[in-house]
Amino acid sequence: MSYLQGQSEGRYVVKASGLAASKGVFLCKSKCEAEDAVRKLMIERLFGDAGKEVVIEEYVVGCELSVTIITDGNTWKVFPVGQDAQRIYDGNVGPNTGGMGVCIPLNYFNEEETKEIEEKILEPTVRGLQIEGYKFVGFICTGVMQTADGPKLLEYNARFGDPEAQALFPLLDDASDLADIMVVCIDGKLDSAHMGFEKKTAISLVMSSSGYPGRYDIGETINIGNLPEDVLVFHSGTSVVDRCLVTNGGRVLDIACIANSTKEAIQGAYNGTLQVEFKGKYLRTDFGQIRSSS
Repeated sequence: MSYLQGQSEGRYVVKASGLAASKGVFLCKSKCEAEDAVRKLMIERLFGDAGKEVVIEEYVVGCELSVTIITDGNTWKVFPVGQDAQRIYDGNVGPNTGGMGVCIPLNYFNEEETKEIEEKILEPTVRGLQIEGYKFVGFICTGVMQTADGPKLLEYNARFGDPEAQALFPLLDDASDLADIMVVCIDGKLDSAHMGFEKKTAISLVMSSSGYPGRYDIGETINIGNLPEDVLVFHSGTSVVDRCLVTNGGRVLDIACIANSTKEAIQGAYNGTLQVEFKGKYLRTDFGQIRSSS
């Protein structure tokens, strides 16, 4: 707290140093908000031991993106760039979540910008691991802020993003088998794998329990009706009790749709959510207007 008190007025990002299910990040628009975030993490222990230490960072302004690669430690392949909705409420307000939905690819993001991220962030990451003696094999999901000064790295996840994966999987073309790609990746022959994507848009919407990312009830019965043919359901916080599907987490289900246009994919995904019912269900309703900037 004394560190913040010695800083000038401004915007800060306060993060729990430990693991907090992607919820331990506070985007603070003033020093007062930053001090309150530190108090919640270190004194009130909002996320337990994860908040014993905190990280205070620059508030980077721009458009936040998710960029995923698969690497065999030498070469890599880049998945289409996406953007997830991280705030809980419409209008990109409220607490951060693990992600309330995602759109992939982005019609306002071009190939040159992807190449810049690859050259400035992704390639140096793989090469840096090699130099330090680590041969990382698998998936890396990066959080990148596209700023007026170019892309800036926010975070690494040594896994697929969630909900990014639920939109990326349906976009793989018929000639691309993810299992085969992973096998050749393990064998160090990723260059030989075909990884192509449909020229379509995928939207995945998260249906959460009321109260998430704070406290929420579990054990609510889930009823799924007749889903449109182009809609997929991915289970997250669900369980089966006495042969009945019930809620068992904050983010309960992902409803995904792949279509020829972003507008059609959004409409299809929302149509899918209408066929799902459980007490306290919540989802963002503004996906057609989201172009997140911080």
